[in-house]
Amino acid sequence: MKYLLKIFLFQISVQIFAQSVNIIPQLKMIESGGLDQAISDLNKLKQTKPGDPNVIFLEAVVTEDGEKSYKLYEMIYNNFPNSQFADAALFRSFSYFYALGLYKKAEELKN
Repeated sequence: MKYLLKIFLFQISVQIFAQSVNIIPQLKMIESGGLDQAISDLNKLKQTKPGDPNVIFLEAVVTEDGEKSYKLYEMIYNNFPNSQFADAALFRSFSYFYALGLYKKAEELKN
């Protein structure tokens, strides 16, 4: 009985503490010109881990629509503030508004 309890607790802890998807390879692909492959990988990841903050970050990176991309970044730093890419998402949002000349909004994000 103790053995079964240990297995059950182990399975629960694995599910609770499961790590986010590693998107570093896809980000490196994008840097080296492999955008199409990164997008293909993203589409697969969205089917298996659609709510993962790293998958959302990758989607924001490859999204060409600045407003949509900003909304995805905003979702990350608001809903997943401890995620691996929360700071990067906030910085990219700041950069987006700064590039548009919306300095007050950019300053709000900076603070």
